[in-house]
Amino acid sequence: MLCKYDYLDLGCSQGASIRLGRQESLGAKGVGIDIDPQKVGAAQAAGHHAIVADAVTFEPGSHRFQFVTSDHLLEHLPDMQATATLIVRLPKPVQYFAYLAVPSCEAEAGRAV
Repeated sequence: MLCKYDYLDLGCSQGASIRLGRQESLGAKGVGIDIDPQKVGAAQAAGHHAIVADAVTFEPGSHRFQFVTSDHLLEHLPDMQATATLIVRLPKPVQYFAYLAVPSCEAEAGRAV
């Protein structure tokens, strides 16, 4: 049941962003989704709430999260249509804000950003 969660982490991998979301939001309770069952298992083993789901097609029902995070997910989507679909769907489950992070070319090259 999603109503017990304050925020949603798309592409949670092993749960680092779920932990960061909890720390930065003064203890809000988050749930992560990832398409990879092994990564979800690792997140759960680390004590995080996570479920196997596709971020592009995920249906939160009528539940609205206070915020949504996604750290390094967009570059793993199969094409621009999937990316656009995900971004267009974000406003429905988000009450306050969405935080989307992608790789930085400068950071990849070892330069400060």
